[in-house]
Amino acid sequence: FFSTHMQYQSLSEPPLQGRRGVTLVLVCVVAVVLGIKLGMLLRTLLPGAHYAAALPTYSSRPLTMPMASLQRSAHLPPITGWSTQNAQPDVGPPSMGHTALHATEAVQSGFTGAAPAFQIPPYMSVGLLMAGAVAAVACFLRWKASQAWGYCNLSTRLDGKTVVITGGNSGLGRETALNLAARGANLILACRDVPKAEKVADEIKRRSKRFWRRKTPAGNVHCMKLDLGDQKSIRAFAAEVELKFPQIDALICNAGVWVPMDKGMKTIDGMEVHFGANHLGHFLLVNLLRPSLKKSAPSRVVVTSSSALNTGVVDLDRFSPANGRVLTEDEKAKKSFVPTGYSDSKLMNALFAKELGKRLAGDGIHVSSVCPGWCDTDLPRYLPTFPWYRRLMFAPILWLNMRSAKRGCHNIVQSVLEDPEGLESGAFYRECRHADENAKLDAMKDEAERLWDYSAELTGVAA
Repeated sequence: FFSTHMQYQSLSEPPLQGRRGVTLVLVCVVAVVLGIKLGMLLRTLLPGAHYAAALPTYSSRPLTMPMASLQRSAHLPPITGWSTQNAQPDVGPPSMGHTALHATEAVQSGFTGAAPAFQIPPYMSVGLLMAGAVAAVACFLRWKASQAWGYCNLSTRLDGKTVVITGGNSGLGRETALNLAARGANLILACRDVPKAEKVADEIKRRSKRFWRRKTPAGNVHCMKLDLGDQKSIRAFAAEVELKFPQIDALICNAGVWVPMDKGMKTIDGMEVHFGANHLGHFLLVNLLRPSLKKSAPSRVVVTSSSALNTGVVDLDRFSPANGRVLTEDEKAKKSFVPTGYSDSKLMNALFAKELGKRLAGDGIHVSSVCPGWCDTDLPRYLPTFPWYRRLMFAPILWLNMRSAKRGCHNIVQSVLEDPEGLESGAFYRECRHADENAKLDAMKDEAERLWDYSAELTGVAA
């Protein structure tokens, strides 16, 4: 299936990022050099900066300015024979008294030939050097953090393969679509906002016409309506896909929402929005497309989860489909930036992938769940707008730790392209590697089975 022009790299091996590391090191060096050079340049170019340091603050003597001395200060060729009432020819080495210049006396005497005295404060040069040093340290820290970020360096082509991507109109889904389309895959962008998905399709077409990509044409892109919070929409979408496309080689369950719990947002079917859209909608979609995936074996199912699953809880005894998990008093006392419904749904995604991989063993369908990392996407679009000073305060933290969606999608792409022998079906991957969370997920085998039966009952899927 994925054998054409493949450069094999196991998911357990670190990604190759040498060129990016060298680039960031060079940026650090350039930042320091520019800070030093800028300070030196300002001290040299600003008017009178080098001259004012030698001048006394006040002078009661009549204004006397030897022109040759002034010209030497300004680095100009000497002029001989110059003399006015307030300046005599240079007859010898100037003394401090001869070089004295007071601004008030200059104005009173009508002298306008000298530049105004100005001295750069020492803290300006120190500030420039510190700014360059801070920029260099920041670049180094970001480079250091990026060394752990997953990167897919496979050159696999997907010509003739059909890939379904939910939420392919923005963020990680969009970047995944652009990446796979450049490999020749035929894409089905399943989104609620079809016009927005069509813009992504147009961008893919524009990119494919660039002269350096004509030898590797992009695949076709189809935009279809899908609302994961509406089971009728999911069934209609699955029926249309089976009718129009004879095979589905990969299904990427990427779409998701992040909504503060106090908003009480629900899906069209009345489910808590995280449970209904992030988990239950994908559960139904995968099961409806199982026949197509099985016919196209070997095929893939990739579920986008998150490291937020570490704070998630799946306890169906105190879970309500309409309201999510009922919190205990201790849980209410703990404040978390991540909504409990979101972290619970991401744990459900990983448990669903585990159970699906076990149930599809032998069918030629490889399943994996992935954490794309902390990415710059519009996922938190439902969060309230923070004051400017809070955004300014958190900006350095975001810059140091948040990666772009283009970089984050490499974790998803790697799971789609990886050789089957390099995958453990049902496993959870982070940074293109087998993650430590698999031990926790394996220990939750009973919860995974119960979650499957619970979800099957809510969707009408045969258990």
